[in-house]
Amino acid sequence: MPYLNDMPLEARLALLNRRDADRQPQDILKPALALLDQKIALLGSFGAEPAVLLHMAAQIASKPTLRAGHWPGQSKKRIMHEDPMTVIVNDHGFAPQNTRAIAADLQSDFDPKGITAELLKQRSIRITLDSFADGRGFTLAARLRQNGYRGHLRLAGHVLADQYTMARRSGFDDVEIPQDLAARQPESQWLARADWRAHDYQSRLRRPNGRIAT
Repeated sequence: MPYLNDMPLEARLALLNRRDADRQPQDILKPALALLDQKIALLGSFGAEPAVLLHMAAQIASKPTLRAGHWPGQSKKRIMHEDPMTVIVNDHGFAPQNTRAIAADLQSDFDPKGITAELLKQRSIRITLDSFADGRGFTLAARLRQNGYRGHLRLAGHVLADQYTMARRSGFDDVEIPQDLAARQPESQWLARADWRAHDYQSRLRRPNGRIAT
């Protein structure tokens, strides 16, 4: 629809909204990603909606890669945290290095269908993100918790301080980041997001008795 470029922005948006009102989000994203030959960057403010959009786009645009995993069903790739130069972040800031012991490593593209009783018995699991825009790790953490996992969950890789709140709400206990990222985002930035329960919209709706206000 080349004539769209000649229309005012408000009219263009109104037309597109009418045209796509009954379409599924995936059906809109697929041709857009194909048209751009996957040369696209998606940015969003912090919140659930951008995370869902980024996850959806990652599923559509992802290409098969060779990865060296650590768990049955895990795709194969050398993962970032094999480099010992990393920093652990928790609700108290940068944590001591002795908190590093991990029993199982997963990439964010691990198929949730591969969650087994044996995996759920592991004392600790680390999930690694390939990029800041990869929302699959948050979904995987939530699925592990929903399946009854009670051990320690660590999010590793390319994680921003702004994502710490979402990580904690998804079920992660702490975060592991490269030292160069820790240098660009000092402890104070992570501590600013440490009170991750304070801005939970559900908690603001709850009455003192714990019930959701109506």
